Amino acid sequence: YIEAVNVDDLNKHIQFFSAMIEHRLRNLHWPNGMPLVKIPTIDSNDESRGPVIPVLFLTPSGSLLPHKIVERMFVKKGICARTGCFCNPGSGLQMLFSFLETFGHSGQDDFVDKHMMALKETNRVEEFLTANAHQGMVRISVGLPTNTADVNALIDCIKEDILAKPFEIERMSNVYKAKGPVPYSKC
Repeated sequence: YIEAVNVDDLNKHIQFFSAMIEHRLRNLHWPNGMPLVKIPTIDSNDESRGPVIPVLFLTPSGSLLPHKIVERMFVKKGICARTGCFCNPGSGLQMLFSFLETFGHSGQDDFVDKHMMALKETNRVEEFLTANAHQGMVRISVGLPTNTADVNALIDCIKEDILAKPFEIERMSNVYKAKGPVPYSKC
């Protein structure tokens, strides 16, 4: 089966659907006009575009939406996406810091505002991940079986279960964050 798949065609397929998902996600906004996601900028003509789109979801107020809430919404619809701080917590933390520095944030996440630079300088990664476990990313992957129906199902889920419920999502986010630190090993 693998030998029957042309690698160049596979790469084009992955690049096409990765670009489609990224474009459609970037065009989603909360009813108040705030963007739903932050995604690192990738040139749409970049032939090195890979199969993974790392995404930070935001609440209507602009703070980071806990990845576990997004994951829960996806699971209910049978959509598989990886969430959290990646397999390597250090790289996940590094990407999160990079995103926050590049895109900024609304000031809603006091822990990040107060401690981001200190944690980077002292390398207290475990402390940061434990105290801020809700701020992981969602990684959406594209592969050979991905098709337009899959992309539509993803976007429909986001529109129906997240964007259509701004007050509920904001409340869920606040409740989740208020529960306090969860040991990183459980996030």
